[in-house]
Amino acid sequence: MAALDQIDRWDVPTVAAGVIGPDGLLTGRGPTDRTFPLASVSKVLAAIAVHVAVEEGTVGLDDDVTGAGGPEGATVRHLLAHASGLPPDGDRTPLGPPERKRIYSNVGFEVLGDHVAGRTGLAMDDYVRAALVEPLGLGA
Repeated sequence: MAALDQIDRWDVPTVAAGVIGPDGLLTGRGPTDRTFPLASVSKVLAAIAVHVAVEEGTVGLDDDVTGAGGPEGATVRHLLAHASGLPPDGDRTPLGPPERKRIYSNVGFEVLGDHVAGRTGLAMDDYVRAALVEPLGLGA
């Protein structure tokens, strides 16, 4: 696959990618014996899991999240959109009101995890595993 061939030409220390089909790995490039940190990709997984919880009726996009440590007036929707007013990192002191400005916020996703945990009775990592990783066969 042409897109994967580009990996061989990239001037980076290490990169890996693969194409997965119904029966498993179709093709791939890069080391298979190395673990890569998910970093902010985890936000995508968390957001998908939150939407599973929304479909289940456990969480609502317009749920108030102040009980989970979010700022006054912030909702799940604000947290997902990085529009809650929370800072990028550090404490949960808002930098402004919700909807005023988009601020990429790790703290916002911590609040989101606390809210989901409160609604589902599962820690966020356990909920992501149950709602997304296991059903899609994403485990290592």
